[in-house]
Amino acid sequence: MNELYRIRVLNILFPEDATDADYDWIVSHKTVLYELGRVSADLNDDDARALLKLVREADPPMTTRAAVAAIRQWRLGRPPRKSLDDIYQRIVNVLDNYEGTEEALDAMQEALQSALFLVERAKLAVLSARHQASKRNS
Repeated sequence: MNELYRIRVLNILFPEDATDADYDWIVSHKTVLYELGRVSADLNDDDARALLKLVREADPPMTTRAAVAAIRQWRLGRPPRKSLDDIYQRIVNVLDNYEGTEEALDAMQEALQSALFLVERAKLAVLSARHQASKRNS
């Protein structure tokens, strides 16, 4: 069944004009494609495309295991399991490595404001996923 999901999603996510980098990514991320195929089958192709973009553009890059877990949690309408301490520590570690110049502090402030926007957008996505799941279950 996994191969069917993968074949279906390949036709949706990677058109005929796929690049060598696309093919390299496809070969090394079969299990991610299985999960994206489930998204495409359960929800819609645009959701699968958006998730692929997030996974491929993640910085730092996601491991295959982390990408599959994140996609599955999104597909099932559950937020990722992260502890508040873990999130806090990751933010502090990044901020501790910034230089103390005015430009760096301005960049840090801008990045934090962007991160807050992303948190709000993620909250909306979680609410939307819950709503979709409740509609499917009723």
